[in-house]
Amino acid sequence: MSFKDLVNKSAAIYHNNEKNWFPDKKLIDDICNESSKFNFISFDVFDTAITRIVDSPVDVMAVVEKSLIDIFGAQARGFALARENAERSARHFAQKVGKIEVTFEDIYAELKKFISSNFAFEQKAKELEIEFELDICVPNFDMKTLFNSLREKNVSVLFISDMYHSADTIGRILEKCGYSDWQDILVSSELLHTKASGSLWSLIRHRFGENTRILHIGDDLAGDVNMPRAHGFNSIYYGRMRSERRVGADLTPDIVPFSILHRSAHLSSVGREKRFHEEWWHTLGASWGSLIVRAFVDWLAEKVQSEKIQHLYFCARDGYLIQKGWDIAEKYTSGPVTSSYLHVSRRPLNLAMGYCTSTPHKLSRELVEFYCKTYGNLTVNDVLDRIELGEKERIFFKREAQNLFSSFNSTFSHDDAKKLAELLQRNASLIYYGLKNNYDSVIGYLDQEGLFSKTDAAIVDLGWAGTLQCSINQIIRHHGRKNLVSGFYYGLSDPSSGNHYRAGRMLSAFGCGFTPFDHQVHLRNGVDILETLHSARGGSVISYRKQGNTWLPLCTENTAELQQYDLVVAPFQKGVMEALEKWSTSESVGPLDSTYATVPAAIAAMHSVFCSPSDEELKLLGSIKHCPTFEHHTYRSLINENVPADLDEMVARIRSAPWPVGTLKSWQDNNHAHREIFQKLAFALMSHLGERRLRQFH
Repeated sequence: MSFKDLVNKSAAIYHNNEKNWFPDKKLIDDICNESSKFNFISFDVFDTAITRIVDSPVDVMAVVEKSLIDIFGAQARGFALARENAERSARHFAQKVGKIEVTFEDIYAELKKFISSNFAFEQKAKELEIEFELDICVPNFDMKTLFNSLREKNVSVLFISDMYHSADTIGRILEKCGYSDWQDILVSSELLHTKASGSLWSLIRHRFGENTRILHIGDDLAGDVNMPRAHGFNSIYYGRMRSERRVGADLTPDIVPFSILHRSAHLSSVGREKRFHEEWWHTLGASWGSLIVRAFVDWLAEKVQSEKIQHLYFCARDGYLIQKGWDIAEKYTSGPVTSSYLHVSRRPLNLAMGYCTSTPHKLSRELVEFYCKTYGNLTVNDVLDRIELGEKERIFFKREAQNLFSSFNSTFSHDDAKKLAELLQRNASLIYYGLKNNYDSVIGYLDQEGLFSKTDAAIVDLGWAGTLQCSINQIIRHHGRKNLVSGFYYGLSDPSSGNHYRAGRMLSAFGCGFTPFDHQVHLRNGVDILETLHSARGGSVISYRKQGNTWLPLCTENTAELQQYDLVVAPFQKGVMEALEKWSTSESVGPLDSTYATVPAAIAAMHSVFCSPSDEELKLLGSIKHCPTFEHHTYRSLINENVPADLDEMVARIRSAPWPVGTLKSWQDNNHAHREIFQKLAFALMSHLGERRLRQFH
């Protein structure tokens, strides 16, 4: 399916949904009842009278780029970004010469600065841009109903737009969307005055007379609400159909699948009579989530074949949703590949590996680091409780610890880690023999699950450092076997590069372990969100117990986590699985068929949401509670909205934040007095985001 067909299909779905649309009847009735008090009712055009079926208006350029590539080949690659930069350049030049608006021609006059082009290329690009604007724009059913009611009452209607397109082009778009018989179209590119600056409202006052009464409706608080009021007109804010202004993903054709699918899902849900909390998560799963999971499962199916894998182990708990996706995908994958769910976690595996790599005389570096590494606000006592000892041994160990730590209730610090490392080594024999029971239970469970007997097996997990695979293979070696498992992951962080020799073969779909993790911005900002939304309902595995001849996992349970799963994760996963079921039977999900669920499209989707979230995403994703430590008993929201008073503390908070972009955006949105400080922080701490993504902090 071509992008043009995709656009037309999405528009058709939107139009077919009109019968299910619940209009804002109160708004429509109120305006109609008040209309006799005004000489004109005026409408903003984009995202008010009409809207686009892409997530962000600039995504239209990515659609155009794909069509240009089909015609001109590689020459057209980079057009979308070049077109965006050409507009920025045209506006900068206009500002220098005292103009406050640009035209369509002004923008294309700047295009050569950013992409190699000729007359034929530029003319075709212009033609396609207008063609796709016509295809992508659809009527807002609320405003169209209002418009028709006003015309029945013979109320004069104006359309007013800050836009580089001409009044003729905008008129064609409006007509295509079912509007007709308006009084006038006032466009900034022709009048060289804008709503946002206020000058267009002054011009309107002058043109229509000092006593003219206008009620204006629009989605922009500055240009459509505050400025008309400042010039003596009435205004109403209308934001129901507002699209996003994202800069998170690279502006290439890879963004189009997410852009159209996500917008289609949003437009379907926003028109319902009521929107429930769970429905938002279901919609996110059915659009954004399904694109990511399906892309990974397809990638995994390819790797299973190319690497000749015979068995897949989906690791608890982050592998839960992926396994569900794989089970659905078995309807279209081929080959004698078996799979199972592996109840493992960092705690029992890393402690078992620590036993393998230590002696009664000296504990291994990996074991000591595992005991001493913390995130968040764990106390000294929390960390000491990690150490598995018998009752008498624990009393002895804690008595020794009292001589080192001033208080067991104080927050465990970097200096405390050094003290604990020394204490552990002084008591190496005590610690080593205390690990024996855990080691035996891990060996029993892994043997039961076939880890010591299966060849050509691989684990599947979200990934990051590869420590689970490293631990499993170290245990397999220690058990005298050579059949090491491979690992397939969403992404790998740079610490994983040091684990490649010990862990064995590690491959990832959405990131590279040899790239600094901070520079893999979609993963650095999305780890905790992905882990939460992919997880199973049960708690983390802490050990195993034998019941008859079967080893069973022992899991922690946290009430807050279970509640979050039921309210957030479950509806998200339900949306994902419903979409995957449709794709598995060759149905479309919204307008998309499964061929659009590619790895580049999934990466673009992650960049969009994690690196340039909408206000709603910022609020709801930021409220997710996640535990970064393996204990899983202390949960924190991804965004800490309390802004530190001290600048150094701000820097430390952002650097350690689970969602740095989300945290800084939230601070900036809710603390306008400090916007300049937050902007400087963004440029100082997040330069790796790149200039385009940093614009959201201007």
